[in-house]
Amino acid sequence: MDIPHYSTQPDSEEIRRAIREHRLVEFYYIGELLTVEPYIHGMGKRYQAPVLLAWDATNGWKEYSCMRIRRLQVLDDRYEKSREDYDPKDPRIKKVDVAAKVIGRRAAAVQ
Repeated sequence: MDIPHYSTQPDSEEIRRAIREHRLVEFYYIGELLTVEPYIHGMGKRYQAPVLLAWDATNGWKEYSCMRIRRLQVLDDRYEKSREDYDPKDPRIKKVDVAAKVIGRRAAAVQ
């Protein structure tokens, strides 16, 4: 997938690794320190730019523009079960680069 690289964008490979390994990530977003469960990295419809779709315990599902993510760190902590309403084909994502596999529930529930 052709996702442009911006100098302010976190390393896409780190985001991909976190998603594949179901690891939490921590980063600054518009000055706020967040810890989220990353699920999809790809080209967003809303921003027409690289985004991270993640679950935030405070705000639920949220799209984060990768251009605004600062100091991303992949944590050792993992999420053991996918969120019930997780959809690997989320309509907010125009083109998926990488999506987390459904874990801890039947994949049929995703359809």
